[in-house]
Amino acid sequence: MMSIASKGLWPVGLPPFGYKRGEAGDNTLYIEPRRAEIVKDIFEMYASSKYTSAEILNKYKELTRSQLARMLTNRMYLGLIVYDGHEFPGKHPALITEDLFEKVQTKRAPLNRRIRPKAQKYPYLLAGLLY
Repeated sequence: MMSIASKGLWPVGLPPFGYKRGEAGDNTLYIEPRRAEIVKDIFEMYASSKYTSAEILNKYKELTRSQLARMLTNRMYLGLIVYDGHEFPGKHPALITEDLFEKVQTKRAPLNRRIRPKAQKYPYLLAGLLY
């Protein structure tokens, strides 16, 4: 799988939203036009300060909250293949620019640092996780 990924091909499983695989045995990713437009729109909406995640999910009802979160952090949309913690240049076209991706990551940064106050209050291993 690593050698397939290093060649810029999709190694295994379902491709990310906005892409599709070729015929059987063809691991190249191809753009799925309708879904690719949705991906671009989602990144642009999220990067602007006009829309919240809830509004985006309301507009695109086929996505769940976890799919949206995964999509917004997925470097595959930059034209890269990410496999086993390594990044390789992909043979598929990028759907978004590096600039747009960085704007979204900057906006998401505070969400990635949520503090669990109860876990900080008690020195127990599972404090704040179990009820």
